[in-house]
Amino acid sequence: MHMHRQIRRLLGLTGIAVLAGAVALPCAAQTAALTVLAHNRPRGIAAAHYIGNHDPNAVMDVVIALNLRNQAGLQQLLANLQNPNNSSYHAFLTPAEFTAEFGPGQSQVQAVTQYLASEGVRVTSVSSNRQLVHARASAATLQAAFHVAIGDYSLNGRSFYAPVGYPQLPSAVAGMVTAVIGLSDFNQMQPLSLPAAGNGIAVPNKGKPGGGTSTPSGYSPQQIAMAYNWPAIANTSDGAGQTIAIATAYSFKSSDLTGFWNQYGLPNHTVTIVPVGGSTTRTNVETTIDIERSGAMAPGATILVYEGANAQLTTFTDVYNTIVTANAASVMTTSWGTAESNMSTTTLNAD
Repeated sequence: MHMHRQIRRLLGLTGIAVLAGAVALPCAAQTAALTVLAHNRPRGIAAAHYIGNHDPNAVMDVVIALNLRNQAGLQQLLANLQNPNNSSYHAFLTPAEFTAEFGPGQSQVQAVTQYLASEGVRVTSVSSNRQLVHARASAATLQAAFHVAIGDYSLNGRSFYAPVGYPQLPSAVAGMVTAVIGLSDFNQMQPLSLPAAGNGIAVPNKGKPGGGTSTPSGYSPQQIAMAYNWPAIANTSDGAGQTIAIATAYSFKSSDLTGFWNQYGLPNHTVTIVPVGGSTTRTNVETTIDIERSGAMAPGATILVYEGANAQLTTFTDVYNTIVTANAASVMTTSWGTAESNMSTTTLNAD
């Protein structure tokens, strides 16, 4: 996804002065020990038009990602895991072992949660591996806690909110934080399926392996298997004993799954929903396609659908973390994404 933008200054000195007035700034003695959380702002908003201050009463959910410990040791472990000549080759750690050796310490969690509480931000939960602190507060409270104004913007006909500058935290706390996710809704994960004009039904890419026709049509599981020189799905390919984790947003209709598998003579699968960030009744064709195709490529596999309640970055960060900490799957797949060039580098690091 490439967009050509004319980079221009978002705000003049007058606008900055107005925004500064929107946040209750602490006294100079308090601000002296603040550290800027650099790169903690979407990179794709340079050409956006500033509309005004974000609603101070809007309730926002944020995720504070904490730094891992022993980074040098972690990098060495990753190298050893991929080195066939090393005794640690493919000796993967369990989630508990990883947390014990590299996860944020309890003191880090305590320092961050205590600071948030002191600023009136409610901590709603902490992930089991201590990497993610979930919190909720009004926009006004978050602006004061992170010492940054949050503004409303528009770009290419779309409205969103985002920090005007970079968040700041007391230096003693800032050094423990990788990213603050959720201060902007500029980036949201997008599915790859495209709706047909007027009917909302996904239309796969045109054509068939080897040329074929230009009429819009999907590929059958057998055609995909042939294109990738996969064993004959109907008889020799067997996914029994494997568990596939699907990272997605929104839900699906079970009748669509059974209809697809029956159409191609494939077995039905055990599909289990793992809700993340709350439950949802909204369906999305991308979720349906991911489940159908995963089952088609691995007949007999168990499928775990880690179902995000929405497509926000905070939700997908939670989805990824939930899959990793559960450690219940041998394979993970997702068809959702967004332009990494528009995301903050800190969010990418956290994920």
